Amino acid sequence: MNPRQLRVPSVSDYVAAFRAIEPRVSEKQRELLRVHHDAPARVISATRLADTVGFENFTAVNLQYGLLAQEILRALNVDLGDFVAVGILVEFVHPGFAANEHYLWVLRPNVVQALEDLGWARRDSHLLYPESAFTPAS
Repeated sequence: MNPRQLRVPSVSDYVAAFRAIEPRVSEKQRELLRVHHDAPARVISATRLADTVGFENFTAVNLQYGLLAQEILRALNVDLGDFVAVGILVEFVHPGFAANEHYLWVLRPNVVQALEDLGWARRDSHLLYPESAFTPAS
C-alpha cells in the first residue's frame, strides 16, 4: 500500500481502537505517546523519544511503537500491506528533508485528538502561545 493511499481513521475510530487494546498497552507505550503528544508540533525522532523515556536507543522505540501500532491495526481491522505499521499512528519526514538528521515522526492529528479525548494526554491549545490569547493588550 502506498502511504498516500492510507485512509486515516477518524478520531472516533482511534478512540474505539485505543479502548479495545487498553489492557494490553504498557505503561512505557503510554509514556511514548504522551511524550510524542507533548513534543513541539507533535514532531519527534525515535532517538529523542528513546532519550526522553529512558530507552538505550531508538530501536526500543521502534519496537514498542511497532507493537502498539500492530495492536491498533488489528483493532481497526486495517491491513497496511508492506507499509510500516507505525504509519497508522505517525507520518514520516525523511532525513534531510527539513535539515533533520534522523527520521522525524509526526503524530497524526486524529491520534492526537483521540489521546486527548481518552484522557491519555492533556488537552491543550493549538495556539503557539496560548497564554497570550487571554492576556489583555496594553
